[in-house]
This record gives sequence, structure tokens and C-alpha cells, in this order.
Amino acid sequence: MLIGQNIFLQIGGYHPAYSPPSYYPRPQRLSISWRLDPHIGITGESYFAVTPKACMGGGLLSVIFTAGPLRAYLNAHAHFLMSWAPFHFIADIGVSIGVRFQKKIWFVTVHISVEVSGHLHLEGPPFGGKVHVNFYLFGFDIYFGSHPGPPPPLTLHQFWDLLSGSSNQQGTGITLVVHSGYAAGHDKNVTPPPQTPWRVVGGQFKFLIQCRFPLSAVQFKNGPNANWTNVLSGNIPVYSKPMHSTQPIQSTLQVTIRKYGSMASVGSFTFTPILKNVPSAQWGKCEFPLPVCALRD
Repeated sequence: MLIGQNIFLQIGGYHPAYSPPSYYPRPQRLSISWRLDPHIGITGESYFAVTPKACMGGGLLSVIFTAGPLRAYLNAHAHFLMSWAPFHFIADIGVSIGVRFQKKIWFVTVHISVEVSGHLHLEGPPFGGKVHVNFYLFGFDIYFGSHPGPPPPLTLHQFWDLLSGSSNQQGTGITLVVHSGYAAGHDKNVTPPPQTPWRVVGGQFKFLIQCRFPLSAVQFKNGPNANWTNVLSGNIPVYSKPMHSTQPIQSTLQVTIRKYGSMASVGSFTFTPILKNVPSAQWGKCEFPLPVCALRD
């Protein structure tokens, strides 16, 4: 399913700890209900989803056996949720088995109820978790590994690596493309390499600036002694959810156009913004207490 620039797939809903945006659909769980024979019934539900921020899946299974005054049951559940950036996962698996018996014999009612259950919680990184065991009248917990807690925020360099898909921090993330106005004899299908002058025609020259990072402002200077002038100012604040930012990020692009070999004035340019949707999983505001913020698109 596609919403704006957010591509996601979901079947049966989301993890209980995940808070989807208001525009995501809220489907019912995929469910089964199977009567195996007069004594055994099986019910269950499941879900799976992949969003720009996380991957999740899980379900519930219940098996019930009844035979007169005897009732036995098995309940099992499993839930898994993994956040892409910063990488963090939680997983919960649990099983409970019980037997209940109730019968009136003469003037006495006999009631027997026994249940044994266990629950495993995993979280990381760093890896750690807890096992809870319950034996009807008493229970206990076993902790192992670390107690990771909420995922830490990404640094600016780590966030840039996430955007660029590499650990090379030397790239600018900016692409320049000539739209029209090449001089005669220039191959219009070949973009000049960086630091190479463009041979263009005055009055017809148009070019595109594509930036990997959303911009809050664009400044322009067309002469050696000119001051920077704001030519575009965005009215939508820019945040970084992987960095857990609650304040807008100032992202300013400065453009200088000069004649080859000099800083002489090249005349005026008109700048027109090209607006595009961006994933809120990367550029949304972190408004909620962790770890909820880290698990929300």
C-alpha cells in the first residue's frame, strides 16, 4: 500500500506497542476459528506489517478442551517489533497451560484449578531480557544480559549515513542538473563533472538542485561583494526522528553562480521550489516519550 512517499505493507494490523500515523488504516486482526471435534476448539489471530520505520509481526493461539466437568486450555502469543533507525528490537513470547475441574459430589462441590505459564521478553541492542515463570501459587523472574531500554538517538553523521546508504561522509548530498540552456555543441545528455564549467546561454539557462536533506531556506549570491539573500524559506519545519529531535533543524542551502574565472555578476535568477512528500519516519518530530517515539512512523 502507498501513502504519499511512505511505502508500507500490513496484513492484520500492528504490534501493540506501535503507534501508526492517523492516516494509516486500522484493519482487524486476521483470525481463525476451528472446531476440531465436539471437545476441542481452536481460535487465533495474527498480523504482519512493514513500514518506513519498523517491521513487526505476531499473533495469538488458543486451544480449549472440554469434556463434562473437565476443561483444559493452552494459550500462546508471540509479538516481534524491530525499528530500522536507530536499530532496536523487542520480542515477547508466552505460553500458559491450565486445567480446571468442577463437579458436585453429594453435598460437596469439588473445584480444582491449576495453571502453569511462562513469558520471555527480549530486547536489544545490547541484548538482554527477562523470563517470568508462574506456578499457580507463586512466580519468579530471571533476568539475563543487559537492560537496554530505549534506543539511543543517532548522531548527525550517523543520520547522514542512513540517508546516503554509506559511511562515506564526504558526499554533499546535492545533485545539479541542467534543465535547459546549454550552449551549441554541448551534449545535452551528459552532465559535466564537478568543478567543470558549464557552457550555457544567457537568458535561457535553467537548472535543478536536488538535495538529499530537506531545506528550511535557500540563500543566493551572484557577485563577489554581494550579501546572501534569502530566496526561498520553507514554512514546514524539518526534524529528524532518528535523532529524537524535538526542535526544528535549520538546513540552509547557499547557492553562488559566477562566470568562469571571475566573480562578476551574472544577472538575476528566479528560484521556484519543488515540493515533495518525505517519510515522517525520518523527518517527523519526536513528540512522544521513548521508546514510543522510536516505534512510531
